[in-house]
Amino acid sequence: MPKYTKAQKAAYAKKMAAKRSKGGKGAVAAVRRKKVEMKDRINITPVIHSMYQDGMGVTPFVPSATSGPANSYVVVPSSWKDPFGNGTENGQIIGTECTPKYLNLKMKMGFDFLRRVVFLGPDGTNPHVQRYDINIIQGWVMKDLREEIDTQLQNVNSGWNLPSFESKATYDAARTSLLKQEFFNSGIKPEFLTYRQKSATNIKIIKKIKVKGHLNDNLVTNSAQGAPVDSPAEDITPEQKFTFNWDLSKFNKTKMTPVGTGTSKPTHVFGYTWIPFVQVLVARRVVENRASTEGPEAHRSYLTIKTVDHFTYSDS
Repeated sequence: MPKYTKAQKAAYAKKMAAKRSKGGKGAVAAVRRKKVEMKDRINITPVIHSMYQDGMGVTPFVPSATSGPANSYVVVPSSWKDPFGNGTENGQIIGTECTPKYLNLKMKMGFDFLRRVVFLGPDGTNPHVQRYDINIIQGWVMKDLREEIDTQLQNVNSGWNLPSFESKATYDAARTSLLKQEFFNSGIKPEFLTYRQKSATNIKIIKKIKVKGHLNDNLVTNSAQGAPVDSPAEDITPEQKFTFNWDLSKFNKTKMTPVGTGTSKPTHVFGYTWIPFVQVLVARRVVENRASTEGPEAHRSYLTIKTVDHFTYSDS
């Protein structure tokens, strides 16, 4: 049996005592550690959009920094952009900050009312065969809305004036204007054969999807020349489903921007963060005519888009 000196035995005893002490403290710390409460906002009512073609007709669409790119539809998840009230329930925040954790958007795309034959003349005249090129982009607009904050709101407890948006309408308009400007400035277009200078853009693209038809790449669903609601649909491309996730793991606690003026009780929105988006772009071979005695949407083809989204966050 090996013999240990008194100093070695004392050192060993000290080492084991330290281990026992450390283990106990770690267990106690785990029990006492503050639990992070997660909250959810789920937009369960689908947002439905009928995506017609911009262009020739009564009021021609001209792409610009104020109107954005032509033939595109942008989705910002409702659970992210809608104002937060103060409280302890889901969809609310305690205080004026929150930490984003998880963001997801689901999209359904319907092709029932796209047409093989479209009309270059008013009132359903001058038929031509159409071709569609549909692309989806998911990403971030790497700018925030702090430059658009237009007023101040007074904290009734401290008396401090806080930068705020005057109303939800003001906030929505500022966000929409920024998105249109950045998409136009970045050179994003429905056409496949286009390029943009990455170094000069504030758009970070996460995912690109080329939408393909079930039976052919042309997404042909109607071959008759009548209105889509009256014509028998043929070779319908089934509804397609897409899922988009944004990585929020690097987000720290984020300051929210109040919405309101004076001393009114405010709601809060994301005014100091990047903006998540999904953009649908549709390029067409020929431009339909929107002039019609039956209304600007008569005799025209369109794409149906439905979205729901889910946002998880903590505010403690």
